[in-house]
Amino acid sequence: MARLNPGRSSPGPGAGFVLFALLLPLIMPLRAPAAGDKVVNDLVGRRAALAGDWAMDCAGPSSAPVAPPFSIAWTYDADDDLAGPPVPCGNKVMVITKSAGIRALGPGGRTAWKRAGTKAGNEWPGIDGGTGALKWVAKLGGRLAGTPVPGPDSVLIAAESGEVILVDTRTGRPRWRRKLDLPVTLPAYDGSLVLLGSGQDAVALDAASGREVFRTGLDCVPVFSPAIAADGCYFAHEYGMVALDRSGSVRWRVKSLLQVAVAPVTTDSGVVLCTRGGGIRSLSREDGKSSWDRLIDGDPTAVSPAGTAVSIATREGRITVLAESNGARLWSVLTGVMPIDWIAMGEGRLCFASGRRVTAILPAPEPPESIDRRLVTGGTRLEWAPVEPNGGPVTEYRVWRQDNGSWSVAGECDPSTTTFVAPGGWDTQGYAVSAVGPGGSEGPLSRPVLLDYSGRLVRLLTVAPRPFDPGSGPLAIEFDLNETAMIGWDIVDAEGRAMTEEKKQPLTPGAARLEWDGRDRTGHGAEPGIYLVRLRAIRDKQEESYVRGFAVVDSSGTSWCPAVIPSLFSVGNRTE
Repeated sequence: MARLNPGRSSPGPGAGFVLFALLLPLIMPLRAPAAGDKVVNDLVGRRAALAGDWAMDCAGPSSAPVAPPFSIAWTYDADDDLAGPPVPCGNKVMVITKSAGIRALGPGGRTAWKRAGTKAGNEWPGIDGGTGALKWVAKLGGRLAGTPVPGPDSVLIAAESGEVILVDTRTGRPRWRRKLDLPVTLPAYDGSLVLLGSGQDAVALDAASGREVFRTGLDCVPVFSPAIAADGCYFAHEYGMVALDRSGSVRWRVKSLLQVAVAPVTTDSGVVLCTRGGGIRSLSREDGKSSWDRLIDGDPTAVSPAGTAVSIATREGRITVLAESNGARLWSVLTGVMPIDWIAMGEGRLCFASGRRVTAILPAPEPPESIDRRLVTGGTRLEWAPVEPNGGPVTEYRVWRQDNGSWSVAGECDPSTTTFVAPGGWDTQGYAVSAVGPGGSEGPLSRPVLLDYSGRLVRLLTVAPRPFDPGSGPLAIEFDLNETAMIGWDIVDAEGRAMTEEKKQPLTPGAARLEWDGRDRTGHGAEPGIYLVRLRAIRDKQEESYVRGFAVVDSSGTSWCPAVIPSLFSVGNRTE
C-alpha cells in the first residue's frame, strides 16, 4: 500500500529468504490536541477505537492509503531501545532494537519468532522471513545506528562509529566497508548511490564499489538522513536545505527562519520540509521554490509520502495526512499516546512506537449513522443501514448493551444482516452498534439508542446551549422518542407569553432534534432573559408535556442569568 521514495529501488529478496530491512516500508513519524479531536477510550469488554476529525473542504480520504477511524489491534513492549520504526511486513510487524535484535509479531501482536541481539549490538542477522531461521551474520564496526536501508539483493547498514557497510543479502558477505568522519548522518540508498552527511560535507559513494563519487562542502552541518531521487540529492541542516545534482554540484539553497524538525522526503511533485511549530512546506525539486505551505499543530517528528498523500506525525501524538499536490488536509487523528518516537505506514496498517512500546492500529469501519427501532413480539427490533468498508470489507456487526453504566456484547450479526431483536422485560436499556473489519478492527460505537419499556413516549429531553446566544447558532431541542407520535412545541417567556406559534409534526421512533433560531413570531430577535421550551407528545389517547428552561444572552454574553435555570418534567397529570 505504501511505496518507496522515487528513485529508490524495490527490495529483491534472494534465494527464498527475506532480510527484514529489505521489507522496510515508508517511514513517517509524529502533536497537541486541537478542537474537534476525538480520542475514544476503551469501553468495558472492547478494544479502543480512534476517531478522526475530517476536513470536508478538501480532497477526500480515498487518496490516502489508510484513513480513520482506527482500531487498536495490539501493543508490544520491547526489551531494548528501538533502532527505528516498526516495519510492517505481510501479516507480520518486525521490531528492530539497537542491539540488532529482531522480533516478528504476528496477528494480535503474538511473537511469531525472535532473534536476540548482542550486548555490543555489532552484528546484523540475515533471517528467513517465514520461519525465523538464521542464514548469516554480518559483523559491524560498532553498535547499530539505525534501521538498515534496503537495495537490490543488498542492505546498507550504518554503525554509530561512522562505518557504513553494504551486505549482499544472498551470501551475507560485505561488498564493501567505508569509515567516515563523525558526525555522520544516517544514509540514503537507491541501489546505485549511497548518500550521507559527514561533518560539513555531502558524501556520495558508488553502491557497486564503495568508491567516493563526490564530496561537496555544504558550509553547514547536515543533521538528518538526506533524501535521494532520480534528479538529485537533498540535505537538510538546522535552518534550511541544500539541493545537489547527482554529480555533487549545488543546484539551490533554501533558508528557514524556523528550525528544521525532521529529515526531508521526496514526493512525485517536490521535496517536503518540516519545521518546528508545525510548518510543512513542499518545495520544487527543480528550483527550490515553494509549491505550498501548511501549518499543522505541534512539532513534527517524521514525515513520509504515502500514495498521493504526505503523512506527518507529531510529538504530541497526532497523525496528519495532507494531499501531496496542494497540501489540503485529508484527515487527522489523535493516538492518545505521547510522545511518539517512530511511526510506519504499510500493509494497510499504521504502527507507531513510544519509548519501547509498539502499537499497531488498523483501519476500522465507521459506525451506522442511526438505528431505527420497532416494537415486535418479545422485544424491539433494531435496524440500521450497511456501512461503507474501510481498509477491507465489513466482517460482522457487533451489538452492545449498556447495563448499570457499563457496556457488554449483546450479540453479533453477519455483514448481510443489519437487524437485531433486543429482548423486552427491562424498564430501560441502551443499545449501540459497531462494525468490524478485517483482522478484528472494530470501529467506534454508534450513537446509543434507548429502549424504554416504561410506557413513556419521550426520554432524555435536553436543550442546548444554555445560556443561548442566537448569534452563535440555533437552540437545539433534542430527545429520544420511543413510539411514533405527534410532537408539538413552542417557546414562551418567563411570564408565559408565547414567543412562537406552536409547531406540530409527526415523528418516528429514534433520536429527534428541533431547532429555534432565537426569533419570535414577528421575526424579531428575543431580548436577553429567561425563556421556556414547551413540548407535547401525543399518541392515541396518551399525552405527555415537558418544559425546559434556558437563558438568552446577547452576543457579548452579558445578561442576567440565575444560578439555576428552572427545569420541570411532567407526564400526563403527574409531576416527577
